[in-house]
Amino acid sequence: MSLHVQGLCFAYGSKKVFDGVSFEVPMGSMTALLGPNGIGKTTLLKSVGGLRKAQEVRCILEGVDLYALSAAQRARLVASVPQNIRIDLPVRAIDLVLMGRTPFMRFSPSRRDKQLGLEAMEKMQITDLAFQKVEELSGGQRQKVLIARALAQQPRLLLLDEPTSSLDLQGQVHTMRLIRAAAREERMAVMVAIHDVNLAALFCDRFLTLYDGKLDAYGDAQEVITAGSVARLYHVDAAVFPFEGRPHMAIKPEAD
Repeated sequence: MSLHVQGLCFAYGSKKVFDGVSFEVPMGSMTALLGPNGIGKTTLLKSVGGLRKAQEVRCILEGVDLYALSAAQRARLVASVPQNIRIDLPVRAIDLVLMGRTPFMRFSPSRRDKQLGLEAMEKMQITDLAFQKVEELSGGQRQKVLIARALAQQPRLLLLDEPTSSLDLQGQVHTMRLIRAAAREERMAVMVAIHDVNLAALFCDRFLTLYDGKLDAYGDAQEVITAGSVARLYHVDAAVFPFEGRPHMAIKPEAD
């Protein structure tokens, strides 16, 4: 079973962002969405998740048409972690994580909801933060709490927009490793928009790039991450070479 996206088209008025984009994300895998700023990565994630309605698309998740569902029904299947979200609520980390259980609650969190919230924090290895106020946490810690909130939702599809942007190098590697483990353990489809090509190559299974409103490439790392694609998408001269079985990119220094 997979997420199947067929013929995705989106435009702001007369300005077309992308047209006829189709791809598949197998359950239990991570697909990286690569490309420069302004290419439409965030819009694509929101369109797939139904947060922004595409003009044309079929998004089929394990046989279910996501666009045929109500927002409440879709929230039981799809979770997202947006980029640079502000949190002004004076709540504890565990309370924020439990908000991920809202689609399943009647009035207040049940014992089962609380158990799933703590399990999500365990998956992100942040149980020590459970009773700290969110406003007292660092940006990286907040990011992990938001990912735990999404995991507590028990989604079949997880959409992540720059999930490592607030983290240092160690935190980036650690967080991507935990997300990949959760994807495989829970057998959910994960899409992640990310700027760091090398980090994506280390942890993701498939790679999708957009260019000029079209699907530029989709496939495994060796097919998508090439010197030609890096030059076309990012306008930099880079060498791409194998490192422990995965492509690794190094920017060539400019001549003096």
